[in-house]
Amino acid sequence: MKIRLAQNEDGPRIGELARQSGFAIDLDWSEIHPFWLVAEDEKIVGAIQIILAKPIGWLEMLVLDPGLTQLARARVVKRLASAGMTALKRFGAQIVMFSVPFEEKTYKKILKKRGAVVTSSGNVLAKRL
Repeated sequence: MKIRLAQNEDGPRIGELARQSGFAIDLDWSEIHPFWLVAEDEKIVGAIQIILAKPIGWLEMLVLDPGLTQLARARVVKRLASAGMTALKRFGAQIVMFSVPFEEKTYKKILKKRGAVVTSSGNVLAKRL
């Protein structure tokens, strides 16, 4: 499996994975570079949005191919999160933030096991611009 910075031509596949992951807002996914990392194994099987900022960076919108096995999902999540955190650290971020949907208890458990702490809870809101 290869982790790489997404290019604009990867946008439609990331958008498809977002829809399959439950993101129900229709958007133009044609200009996503350089804000996403993708996991590729013959095709893109996962992606995560990377928001470079200081002192707090963000890894958001984790999307995965629903056809992945549990073991493959775990592998993709680990590789994407690790690559994202490395990029944020190199950029100069001191902390990485994640928002994890309440339904993703396993993802939250994995992050906490690796040292993440819950800083707040609430709702994720969106407003079209």
